[in-house]
Amino acid sequence: MNKPWITIIGINHDDISTLNKLALKALFEAEIIFGAKRHLNLFNNFKKKCKILPVPIKKTFQKLKNNQGKKIVILVSGNAFWFGLGSLISRQFNRDEWQCFQAPSSFSLASAEMGWRMEDVMFFGLHAKKLEVIRASIAPNIKFIILLRDGNSVKKLTNFFTENGFGDSKFTIFESLGYKNFKKKNTVAKNNNFINLKHPLCVAIETRGNGLVIPSNSGIPDLFFANDGQITKQYIRSITLSALSPMPYKHLWDLGSGSGSIAVEWLLSEKTTTVSAVEKNKKRVDFITANCDKFGLDRMSIFTGDIDKVFKKLKKPDVIFIGGGLNEKLFKKIWNFIPKNTRIVVNGVTIETESCITNLFNNFG
Repeated sequence: MNKPWITIIGINHDDISTLNKLALKALFEAEIIFGAKRHLNLFNNFKKKCKILPVPIKKTFQKLKNNQGKKIVILVSGNAFWFGLGSLISRQFNRDEWQCFQAPSSFSLASAEMGWRMEDVMFFGLHAKKLEVIRASIAPNIKFIILLRDGNSVKKLTNFFTENGFGDSKFTIFESLGYKNFKKKNTVAKNNNFINLKHPLCVAIETRGNGLVIPSNSGIPDLFFANDGQITKQYIRSITLSALSPMPYKHLWDLGSGSGSIAVEWLLSEKTTTVSAVEKNKKRVDFITANCDKFGLDRMSIFTGDIDKVFKKLKKPDVIFIGGGLNEKLFKKIWNFIPKNTRIVVNGVTIETESCITNLFNNFG
């Protein structure tokens, strides 16, 4: 087994004596040390080896590949595998090429500061994600700890809570958590006027307010979806989702997606599910996109055009939903293309569709 040439080291204290002996050994032996400026400032003795970590992440990968075989250290905040760089490195390089020495995560440090049991808290890293990612989780009494990119992000987040009816939520803002210049500030979302907040930033939130709460069961109220009336209504959608039975890593075809409400609920049900949505009406494609944005969803591929012309471009499905427009010709095309044991769920809106489904069931089971 080859010795790893990349060492990932978690840092969240000014005092580097907290690093273990193997991490310190890797630093002394390193030919190049990559890190954010705040991390590199801790290692003045290694100044000649230090280089600012390139952004975006693709540049970091390229730098590593250009220096393959050299002894390289990458300094990161806290736990590299909890919303950190570690998982991205592990996807790009073989397991025998890298090693990792962890430090307590910012989530752990913030939980300890708040005195909160970690199992009772919702954790999110929103450095590069939309705030809408957390929308489905917001409800009174929910506790969040969220990592943010910069000071402006805090204001955007408090505004987001306020705009959604949760302006009374209590925010505890941690600046430079884990460092000597650590500061803690308290505010209420609707009253937040803090500026010039210093990175790294983390916020703890106790949710308060009377905003609309998105139910955790299937059948989200129709008012949450942008649509022109072409939408599977709430109660029918609930029954449909039950029949679709979302499971981890399963891929759905939503054919004739309309507003995308079925696809959105499929994605909200489990964080590893994916969707291919097909819709020929361009205005409705805009609704699908808007509804994905509203919930911060990025696991849907949208295809514009007739179903029978685009379905061969789609990733193979585990489940298919057809909300309308089923006919025997379309069914037979799909049937001969999809994997064995693919489940097909159809909502019959017309007598003709019901008759078609009955005939297909008699012939195909």
